[in-house]
Amino acid sequence: MLKIVLIDDEQVVLQGMSHLLAEEFPDHEITGSFTDPEPAIRFIEENPGQVDVVVTDIKMPHISGVTLIEKIRDIRPEIVMIAMSAYTDYEYIRQAMKNGAVDYLLKPCRRKEILGIFEKVERQKKERAQETEEKQRERRFLKLLKGNEDWQNKDFRIFPEGKACVCTMWSDRDRGREEWEAVMYRSREELRKRNAVGTAEEHRLWIVTPISGTEGEGFPEICANDGDLVVHLKKNFKWGQRELQETVHTLLEREFYMDFNGRLYAWDEEIWQKKTSQAEEIKMEEFLPFSKIEMILMRGREDQLQLTLREGRRRLIGRTDGFEPVQLKKGMIHFCYLLEERIKTEEAGKIPESLSEQEKILSDLRNSRTLMQAWANLEAYLQQILSFFQEKAKVPSYIRLASAYIEANYMQELSLQKVAEYVSLNPWYFSSQFKKYMGISMGEYLNQIRIKAAVSLMEERDLKIGEIAELVGFKDSAYFGSVFKKFKKMSPKEYRMKIMNK
Repeated sequence: MLKIVLIDDEQVVLQGMSHLLAEEFPDHEITGSFTDPEPAIRFIEENPGQVDVVVTDIKMPHISGVTLIEKIRDIRPEIVMIAMSAYTDYEYIRQAMKNGAVDYLLKPCRRKEILGIFEKVERQKKERAQETEEKQRERRFLKLLKGNEDWQNKDFRIFPEGKACVCTMWSDRDRGREEWEAVMYRSREELRKRNAVGTAEEHRLWIVTPISGTEGEGFPEICANDGDLVVHLKKNFKWGQRELQETVHTLLEREFYMDFNGRLYAWDEEIWQKKTSQAEEIKMEEFLPFSKIEMILMRGREDQLQLTLREGRRRLIGRTDGFEPVQLKKGMIHFCYLLEERIKTEEAGKIPESLSEQEKILSDLRNSRTLMQAWANLEAYLQQILSFFQEKAKVPSYIRLASAYIEANYMQELSLQKVAEYVSLNPWYFSSQFKKYMGISMGEYLNQIRIKAAVSLMEERDLKIGEIAELVGFKDSAYFGSVFKKFKKMSPKEYRMKIMNK
């Protein structure tokens, strides 16, 4: 039923329109009939819910229908506006349509045209009401998906508790929310028939459809053109708060699995369950034999490393049932830690500073969202270790022996002469070779080691600055202070205050 207000400065027009509408649309109600626009505006403003449609002449003595339409749209934008005008008032009609009128009637109004317009308005009202309800359900559904609503609120139930449903999720990182909403809009009629509810969220489209009888009955196949890059997953569940959240969580995990593996795998529920129950630690030996990689790295053979990595990648990609992301990344990280232990063995229990970026690479590996990202991080990790051993191979053994001797005896009085004698070299030759391969003089290297040791002792509150200087090999506290400031850009006292105030 439509509630209609008529506005025209000719009483005979109002009477004729009222009689025709009462005769043809007995369910409609004329809630107001006005020859003066001002009281019509007051009536519309003071009686919300009493006006669905306004039919107005657009050429009246006190106020034009164009201005009237604009005022009514400001007061009640949901009201349907229909303009009436003579053939000669085309410019008025154009302005009325611009200001919000949805249709117009030409005077003298013909019965067929009047009936046609009101039938159209009635259809639009039903469609708008239906669309509004669908939009509300979509908004409620999105809030339930995100866990942002109290399930006890009956307005957010959507389906009866325990109702058998199927939850379907389409995911495509190349499509945004607007594109999925367009897909859903094109499928409105099908979703209405099945009483389904859907919503678009980020790069995903979610649909829940109530089912009965055989599994999958009533499932809306709305994305026939999925393509290779679209993840298409579904799962049956009983409608309820916990059940919906568990279902959403499961489908998101499966989306991540398929994202990680290049979106190449789609399994039914039975295979998913079997896969989950059989998840086990990935053995990287299948793709990268540890002893072979270790030998290649320690010999600095980049050509052999690249060949081995290519073969490992080929085997990885060739695995037909994909990888469980967490398990695969655990396997890769474990492989890296084994190599790290091997380096510690070589370097007297320490990881060299030149490998300080290793932890950053492992962090990137943990956070990788695709198989190829994870593999690229593993390759970067191995490449850095290879570079370390290649650089190490360039350094003569007597320089490595000297640096190890300095690191072990920095707290003692060490001179260039003493270290040179330890490696059986002429002091002048040893000095030039040390700077060539280490990049700094032996004295600078010794001070660097001593300041690093001093920093670690700064947190010992019982130790005075002078005592720390002596413990790390400095006999002169003033000289210790100047060297410390050179490396740390602040005095030992200032540095200690800084770390104590943290």
